[in-house]
Formats: sequence, structure tokens, C-alpha cells
Amino acid sequence: MLVAGLAVALVVVVVAVVAVVRSVSGPEKTIEVSADSSLRHAFAALGEAFEEENDVAVDLTVGSTVSLTAPLANRYAADGADLGATPDVFVAADPITLYSIDYLLTGEPAVIAEDRLVIAVPAGNPGEVSGVEDLTEVDVAACVVDEPCGRAADAALASAGIELDGPRSADSASTLEAVTDGSAEAGLVLASEASGAGSKVETIELPWAEDRVTFPSISLLTGAPDPEEGQAFIDFVLSEDGQDILEEHGFRSAENPHLQPEG
Repeated sequence: MLVAGLAVALVVVVVAVVAVVRSVSGPEKTIEVSADSSLRHAFAALGEAFEEENDVAVDLTVGSTVSLTAPLANRYAADGADLGATPDVFVAADPITLYSIDYLLTGEPAVIAEDRLVIAVPAGNPGEVSGVEDLTEVDVAACVVDEPCGRAADAALASAGIELDGPRSADSASTLEAVTDGSAEAGLVLASEASGAGSKVETIELPWAEDRVTFPSISLLTGAPDPEEGQAFIDFVLSEDGQDILEEHGFRSAENPHLQPEG
């Protein structure tokens, strides 16, 4: 009886030690996710929630559209040799970006939410900006036209007959940084980007227009190292819990994103 009792105790100790080692070492699997910089706050939160629920870590890489898609587009050498690793999942600020690399996608991209262009100004709105028409009176930051935020910004400016002089920012993140560091009195950024700045900025909503709205989209990539877990992450982003996290970060629901909001 004593021997049996010791054996049971030993098993319990071993199981406990294994559990402790696993909790210290973290998740056994990791998926790679590349996302547009305007999505970084939301996808950091989505990654944490997914890891907690599935015990799968999310390694998030963010950047401008060009910086993320160029390595993928040039991934294969002329002889077909693979020149680099592929992320499991790619998240773009709009479907146009994903369609530019559609030959690397597995299936159709899924729209995950609706984002929109807003004017971000420093806290207190020192330039007294109230709409697009006021942007002729202040220093304005905007993205390059290769970026979704830049295309939306140009559409808004064109509607007001405004042309911006000077260099453009590389992406939505650097556009907002110009506002928060005082380099610009206003910035044309995506609402999700401005949401991540908290009390550092105030936002001015623009009248709804189709060309001022973007639809962040997600897809599994061909050659994904772990397609099963990658798809599970996509499913989580599209789930009710995932949508709640996106809405907390300034996005609108993807349930019917192409409908004009009321009001």
C-alpha cells in the first residue's frame, strides 16, 4: 500500500512539473501574421486573445503596404526557388492590396471590418480645424498614394478641390506621428489609427463617402507553414469575440460593411 501510494504521489508530482514547464515555456505553436500598420493595435489585441484561447502564439509583423507586399511579390526566383519564409496570414487595410498578390492567396480574401478616413488633430485642436475645407490653412500630413490611407485622403481632398504640397508620409502610422509630435496641425488618417493614439489626438469625422472608406481584409497565404492554425486565427478574427475587439479599436462591424451607415 505504501509503495502504491508513493507511486501515485510521484505521478502527481510529474504531472504538476510538466504543467509548470508548459506554462513557463509558453505556447507550443506560433503562427506568423503580417498586417498593415494601421491595424497594429487591434491585431496585437486579437493575437493576445487568440493565444489565450487556443494556446497558439501570434507573431505579428506590421508595416506599410509596400514594405509588406514587396517581399512576398519577389519571394520566388526566376527558377522558382523559394527565397524566403511566408507568413501564415496576411491582413491588408483594403482588398486592393490583397488582390495585387492574389496568386499567393489561398481562397478569396475576407473583409473583416470597415474603416474610414478621419481628420486627426492634436489635443485641443490648435489649428481650429473643423472639416476638409480648413486644411488649406494648416500644415497637413497625409499618406503616400500607394497606401490605402493615401488613396482615401486624395479622394477627400479632391472633393474639396485641395492639393497638398510637400512630401507624404510612408503610412498611416507615420502620418499620425506627424500630428502627435507637432510636425503637422492635422493629419488624414484611418479612424483605427487615430483610436490607438488615445487622448493625444482629437478626430473630426468626415461626411460618409464610398471612396473615403476602406475594408480591411484577411487571407491565408499559399505555402503557409501552419495553415490549420492560420485559418483558425482568421475564423477568430471574424467571430463575435474578434469583431468586438475590432470595434473597440475604432473599426465598424464587418457584418454588412458595404452598407452606408445611417445618419
